[in-house]
Amino acid sequence: MKDFIIKRLLPVTMCFAIMGGIYLPTTVNATNTVNQSVTKTINAVATSHLDTNWSWDLEQSIEEYLPETYEENVDLIKDYPDYKFNFEGAYRYQLLKEYYPEKFEELKGYINSGQWNVSGTALENGDVNVPSPEALFRNILYGNNYFLDNFGKTSKDIYLPDCFGFGYALPSIMAHSNLLGFSTQKLSWGNAFPNGQLPFDIGMWKGPDGKSAIADINLNGYWNAHTDGMRNNNDFLSRLSRSPIGIISALFGACGDRGGGASNAAVKKILEEQRQNPSQSIKVQMSTTDALMKSITQADKDKLSVYDGEMVMKQHGVGSYTSRVMSKRWNRQAEQMAYAAELTNVNSEYLGATAYPKKQLEEYWTRVIAHQFHDDITGTSNSTTYQRSYNDLMLSIKQFANEYQSGVSGVVRAMDTTAGAGEVAVVVNNPLGVQSTGTVTGTVTMPSVTANIKVTDDTGADVPCQIVSSNGNEYKIAFSATAKSLGYRKYLVKGVSNNSQTSTLSVSNNALSNEKYNVTIDQNGNISSVFDKDLNKELLSEPIRLGIFTNSSNYWAAWELNIDDYAFKKPQNYVGGTPTVQIVENGPARVALKITRTFNNSKFEQIVSLSAGGKMVQVDNVVDWQEKSSLLKAEFNLKPSNPNATYDLGLGTITRGNNTSDKSEVPLQKWADLTNSDNSYGVSIINDCKYGMDKYDDDTMRLTLIHTPKENYTHHSGFYPASGQDTQDIGENRFSFAIYGHAGNYASSNVQHLAESFNQPLYAYQAEQHTGT
Repeated sequence: MKDFIIKRLLPVTMCFAIMGGIYLPTTVNATNTVNQSVTKTINAVATSHLDTNWSWDLEQSIEEYLPETYEENVDLIKDYPDYKFNFEGAYRYQLLKEYYPEKFEELKGYINSGQWNVSGTALENGDVNVPSPEALFRNILYGNNYFLDNFGKTSKDIYLPDCFGFGYALPSIMAHSNLLGFSTQKLSWGNAFPNGQLPFDIGMWKGPDGKSAIADINLNGYWNAHTDGMRNNNDFLSRLSRSPIGIISALFGACGDRGGGASNAAVKKILEEQRQNPSQSIKVQMSTTDALMKSITQADKDKLSVYDGEMVMKQHGVGSYTSRVMSKRWNRQAEQMAYAAELTNVNSEYLGATAYPKKQLEEYWTRVIAHQFHDDITGTSNSTTYQRSYNDLMLSIKQFANEYQSGVSGVVRAMDTTAGAGEVAVVVNNPLGVQSTGTVTGTVTMPSVTANIKVTDDTGADVPCQIVSSNGNEYKIAFSATAKSLGYRKYLVKGVSNNSQTSTLSVSNNALSNEKYNVTIDQNGNISSVFDKDLNKELLSEPIRLGIFTNSSNYWAAWELNIDDYAFKKPQNYVGGTPTVQIVENGPARVALKITRTFNNSKFEQIVSLSAGGKMVQVDNVVDWQEKSSLLKAEFNLKPSNPNATYDLGLGTITRGNNTSDKSEVPLQKWADLTNSDNSYGVSIINDCKYGMDKYDDDTMRLTLIHTPKENYTHHSGFYPASGQDTQDIGENRFSFAIYGHAGNYASSNVQHLAESFNQPLYAYQAEQHTGT
């Protein structure tokens, strides 16, 4: 069974129900006093943080930084047999094996002796805000599997010294991955706790499902040499005095993010302190990143404070939720396509149609995870990295799509796809774990040219349908479909002379309507009204507008959004101009308006659509962005009012308040919800590739769309001209969002299902005609 789980892993997030976590950031103190009689120990953790790429590209890491890190630390191991070194990220070990196979073989001996520690568990030292929980689970799985397969050892910790904030779902993900704890020093860079006060140095961190993990969150900088030793370091002594368990971890190593080894003087001094332990009240010992977690007993855990909430950043890193928007879009699409490919190939193998493509799926996932590195997916690296990132993510999407189509084909071969005269069969697949209904788009080749189409389901019932476009006898069509959880369903398409369907939809130059919504467009081209017929309520208090803020962030440009630029302000400008409005779809399955505006130097195109039976107002955006030193947000001024809103984390939810001087821009996955204070109704904002948001006041939520920083050619010795951060996202950008009104609060609504279907719609494929079992 264990082998089956590892080698035939279904998407891990299918294993968990939706976990609703109410974010009341609380710290429970398990003890108010420190037992002074406890033996005090400083775990001296030698580390060498190597960014895969940052202000350099991958070649430099491979050619220079990786071999230097190996050689300098092996020299220390040879000179000081008691020296222990920690190196995180299985991806770096893969690179060492590929480019320096002799060194890799030699390394096995040092790992076996315990002098070189594989740490941090993960395949890549990745961001943990943008990647989905599925990707985080796989990052952990692939990393530790690699360590186990190659070295016979695994790690029990998440070691992220240099990531930009840590979401509420992380402790639950660690607990469900059989890991013990997490450590970082990054929260010292300006965290979002009130007044920057950490809840503890080391404690228990609880996630949205109540699971918890050890969190060591006040580590010192990994670049400190500590050539004077650790026993007399005031910071360490202070942390020791606060530690309920009498033990702390302290990092030492090379300067910066380019790998390397600690100085001889530092290693010599710390080992000297270790030899003095028998005569000292404070012990110093060479250690590993997960040794502290492994040493903590249940009795120790009972002494630790418990924190229930998120550990995100105040300003540094919050811009990375948005920087390089195409990376975010293609990352989301790769994750979604991977999910669909895995599920349908499990089905196809079960039917005996195709072999399960384990090796291929792991290869494609590994490429995606490699680009989830904390200076890659965050948009804080250089231009060369992004040329490759875009290429690799699109390659992975296409490869996942090929595997998906192969799996669907395998299932379809077992289906009865026979059709009548003049008909073609189309199979609709639902990749979601719940029955789904929506308007599906596909391409069919008809037996002959036709003016209209008729589509029937497998019961013979007509469904709303329309032709979207045509080329000879090849047609792009849209029709309403329903498929069961992970299901495959046959529909028949037939050419007809007249479309005699009765439509529940309507569209004009300034309005759209379906069974649930009346949507109005104002003279400025903004959605000015969304009236929910089910609720008998208007959902908007003001039009939905695209706001442009001045973006003054320029030192850590791509990383940051200056709170003073946006958190307590309305935008300096709203996208205006004279709109061109065009009806682009008008049929029984879907209606749509295309709104085109030019403002400043940029062009904004929005297609607002409603589907038959649809529960969402969908807005597809194409923006030719030409604004420098600017920040673009979609502003939703809503009728429901509440000082708190709920945000999707992919695994559970979190509730946050209005913007404060400590916390404003916050991370999310696929949706955010504002429910009226009396829980009578609410509005959800759903996205297809956006990860940053702020809440201006009780009824205003703003989805961050594009972040182009201010020019700075002085920081990091000329790094900025090479990085192109001041021109990031100039050019075409695509993204979509949707508005959903519901009765009650988010938990009693259908927002999770709708957000999943918005990101993972039904897929339709024309099928060859044949009988099946």
